[in-house]
Amino acid sequence: MVDEKPLVTCVILSYKKFDYLYDAIDSVLMQSYPNIELIIADDGSDNFPLTDIKEYINARKSNNIRNVLVYSNEQNLGTVKNYNVAISKSLGKYFINLANDDAFYDVNVFNKVVDKFIKTDAIILLCSQLYCDGDMQPLRFCPTGNRVKKIEKLNTPDKQFRNLNTWTLIDTPCGAATYFSRECIEKYGYYDEQYLLAEDFTRVATVTRKGGVYSFAHDIVSVRYRMGGMSNENREIISPTYEKMLRDFILCLEKEILPFKQKLGYWAYKRALAFYNWKVCVVNRKQMGLGKMLAFAYAYNFSILYWNMNILATYLRHLLGVNKHKSGFTYDKN
Repeated sequence: MVDEKPLVTCVILSYKKFDYLYDAIDSVLMQSYPNIELIIADDGSDNFPLTDIKEYINARKSNNIRNVLVYSNEQNLGTVKNYNVAISKSLGKYFINLANDDAFYDVNVFNKVVDKFIKTDAIILLCSQLYCDGDMQPLRFCPTGNRVKKIEKLNTPDKQFRNLNTWTLIDTPCGAATYFSRECIEKYGYYDEQYLLAEDFTRVATVTRKGGVYSFAHDIVSVRYRMGGMSNENREIISPTYEKMLRDFILCLEKEILPFKQKLGYWAYKRALAFYNWKVCVVNRKQMGLGKMLAFAYAYNFSILYWNMNILATYLRHLLGVNKHKSGFTYDKN
């Protein structure tokens, strides 16, 4: 019976670009899990094909799709507020969300993820993902090999706060493969609306600092992650949208990470401070010449190599004339 399995909500956000949205929807409709709620939350696009999407879903959905909600906000809210509105409208016990340019790995993802939630009593779960190119041709799995073993050793809130928030380990799965229960919302609240676009790494910082633990399920490959989106675009050409993401990044470091020096420990604090200084310089790049930016980039990477980030980063900020920075950005939400 359907009632034997808890309701799973899948939220797909959209804004103006719909090239791959139908592929994302198909990957939800094909799930074998018996009790699914699908929410398509558009963030105020003037070209959102609401009627077409509703008709597309109704023509293809099976009985396991118990509830469908498709809507567009009256105005653009930003990713974080859009997620919160969708969550407030949802009914599910578990949230297995999907970016509108990605797709679930296979038809059994929901079954595997829910079983893992139940068996481990987790409230936040990080799965593996398959990186794909723009045509969804496979590139590589993430994470793999020894990286998995290193990540899985981060099994306490303090270890996760020090390492997941200061980028000790690369190839840690991102928000695209992170799922949570309603209990997580009840315990830690909705996403922080001081941020505009960033909901994943800001959540890691908040939850782990408050004593929560992310559970790892690297045996589950949950999503086909299409490379080339906003979070992994060419950093040499910084779009206005990616710059807003950087500003969220800076605010998160200022608010959730850098003030907790003792909790971070000596080396983790140095790493976080160096990343902070680098991001500040990037958003202030128009005030600098190319030579200064290249000099900072060289020294920044040198500091990572020799674990002496704080000294070099502080010196270079003084050299480049970038004073201690507080965010205070005014966002253009469009």
